[in-house]
Amino acid sequence: DIEAKASFNSRYIKQGKIVAFSTLISGQEEVKMAIEVCSLDKSLHTKIKNEACEKLKSIVPIKPTDIYITPPLCLKKTTSGKVKRYEAKMGYAQGKLQHWQRFYHFYYIRSTIIMTLVGYKYILKMALEKIFKQKETKEIEHGLKHTRS
Repeated sequence: DIEAKASFNSRYIKQGKIVAFSTLISGQEEVKMAIEVCSLDKSLHTKIKNEACEKLKSIVPIKPTDIYITPPLCLKKTTSGKVKRYEAKMGYAQGKLQHWQRFYHFYYIRSTIIMTLVGYKYILKMALEKIFKQKETKEIEHGLKHTRS
């Protein structure tokens, strides 16, 4: 499995954040790869591409230019958290992977805002559940006092 080999013992490449797929270019099958990375550091992006190429050189010919670094939330996932390979392949064919890599900063900021809003939504939900639970407990306790008197 190409993704497992590329992410094995990697500090930067994580399972569920990487997808490999093949494409036909001039009648030749080529492997392309997309990796979600949460960093604005371009030198780190280069390091990640080179690391993946080094790990994969024994099983598949891949160049750093065949690897696309995408910001968080760009690779579509199944409900179980696996990256949708077909969606990534279509994203490549439609130029989305190239676009995300080119405008990484914009999409990184967008992803950060979305993740922050989702986090706040979760915190708000938990706070409201706690408030309603306390309210229910008080109503039950109040009801018990009236039934005892």
